[in-house]
Amino acid sequence: MTTDPFLELKAQLDQGGLEPLLEYIHTLAVVLDGQGIPVGWNGAFEAIREMFDGPMKRPELQQALQDTLQSREPVRLRLEINGCDYECLLLAQADDRLLLFAEPETLSAPVQMPGAADELDRLRSELDGIRQALDVKQKELQAVLAQAEEVSHTDALTYLPNRRSMIAELQRQVTYAERYGAPLSVSMIDVDNFKDINDTYGHAVGDQVLRYIASEMRDRIRQPDVIGRLGGDEFLVILPSSPANAAAEQARRLCQQIAGNPVIAGKEIINVGLSIGITQYQPDSDDWHTLLERVDQAMYQAKRNGRGQWAILKA
Repeated sequence: MTTDPFLELKAQLDQGGLEPLLEYIHTLAVVLDGQGIPVGWNGAFEAIREMFDGPMKRPELQQALQDTLQSREPVRLRLEINGCDYECLLLAQADDRLLLFAEPETLSAPVQMPGAADELDRLRSELDGIRQALDVKQKELQAVLAQAEEVSHTDALTYLPNRRSMIAELQRQVTYAERYGAPLSVSMIDVDNFKDINDTYGHAVGDQVLRYIASEMRDRIRQPDVIGRLGGDEFLVILPSSPANAAAEQARRLCQQIAGNPVIAGKEIINVGLSIGITQYQPDSDDWHTLLERVDQAMYQAKRNGRGQWAILKA
């Protein structure tokens, strides 16, 4: 039958047999009799044992010995041993002997239990493996989050910024224009007769038309202008630091480009036109809501004027 080593050690401690314990103590460990005379010690104490006779007779240690034996409670004290300050703990044993643990306040190198180095190496290796796995997972998570962030702000059909992204950009530009007095214009673009294209050629062709128009407009929008899809066949262009006449010149080029280049879908050649509404931000009366409402009205004015053209609506 295998003996539990902890129960065996407890029995030896109860009987005053402390040698098994002392072999595995990391700090100085000394067994004292009732007078404070060392009667047993561990390897850490052996190196300074000859210098320890003096400190055993110190008044503070003698008083601590008496207090420990009387109260049977652990007593803490500080001793200077061989020029080094030690934190000490006194424990009373069953046979009126005492156990003194002494640990220097600053250890130059920790004393390890037998086999501890191998165990620490194993633990370090495991921790390194866990850390590397966590680094990989963190990079994967960052990539997923970046992709999710991009998807949440990008229109899936045209790959332009979506309505959410464009509204946020419009709010930022309105705040900037209001704070610094910079001009700001916006254009709303609608594909003429897009419902007829869907009804005649089908939604797959309609999607192809939208992708083509989005690509053409994206390539012809100057920096720092921003174009995005609001939804359906409607697009919004934000022109920072630009007056309405600059937006009108841009609208003219876009209308000419799209009208002059039909969309080829399979065997079908589809002529497409744009209606573009334009307005300029007015600091004294506008916010992003009113600016968006007015540019929408301007776009419908362009349609009423005959489509394939642009219209400017002032505040």
